[in-house]
Amino acid sequence: MNLQTHIFVVFSKRPMPRHKLRKAPLQEVVFELFWKLSNDESGFPIDPGLVRAVGKFETQIADSFPVFKRTMPEGVPVRIYPKPLYQYWRDELVWPVIQLGPGVLAVNDTETNYVWNDNFRDNVLRAVQTLRNSYPDALDIESVKLQYIDVVEFDPTAESPQSFVERNLGITVKNNRYDVPGAFNRLHVMQSYQLDNNSHLVLEVQTGKHHKTGGPAIIWITSIQNAGVMTFEHLPAWLDFAHTTCSDTFVNMLNPEFYASFDL
Repeated sequence: MNLQTHIFVVFSKRPMPRHKLRKAPLQEVVFELFWKLSNDESGFPIDPGLVRAVGKFETQIADSFPVFKRTMPEGVPVRIYPKPLYQYWRDELVWPVIQLGPGVLAVNDTETNYVWNDNFRDNVLRAVQTLRNSYPDALDIESVKLQYIDVVEFDPTAESPQSFVERNLGITVKNNRYDVPGAFNRLHVMQSYQLDNNSHLVLEVQTGKHHKTGGPAIIWITSIQNAGVMTFEHLPAWLDFAHTTCSDTFVNMLNPEFYASFDL
């Protein structure tokens, strides 16, 4: 049996927006930084500097992120990587949030607060500098990622996910020359593109549930990742590159009418 799936991506060319969309579909923006760790006798990554770094990190970040939380109860044996164990919130469960764990630093925000030049970029750079100031030894970056998660509701009784994605996101998914048994129930497409400076762009489109209403939704994730040679000195320039690339991709891939619907 010959199984063949075709995926077509069509990007239109439009100028970048000059303002924040009034009804942006952004669910969450995430920055992640991973640093190199040593391994224990079993080969599991360990971060011995984290214990000393947590208190220093909290003290230095408390003026802007005063609410401290643990993702796991204190005293529970932890052998997990990479996963944030500590959170620093702007207010009680008020975004943005900075997260810290063995070998990983994350900065998360939502559409309500997010503006790249006004806050998110500064929060990332401050968190990174605080991380470096908190560790007893110098850190070496292993990889970095900037990710945007967008979500929009759709009516599956009026249109198939494939049709919605093709019409609004310019991505066509077709199964040719064969019949698939059973009823379609989920769409998940992932593509990766090699970019300059050891980075690559990853696009993911999938069906799911809307984070606010719980209704059927189309979720698309745009991320730039770098797992090559990256220094802390080059990080600000890479952040701007990653942000611009993600923003351009968001604008160019959307149907003009679909894009305009977020600014009514």
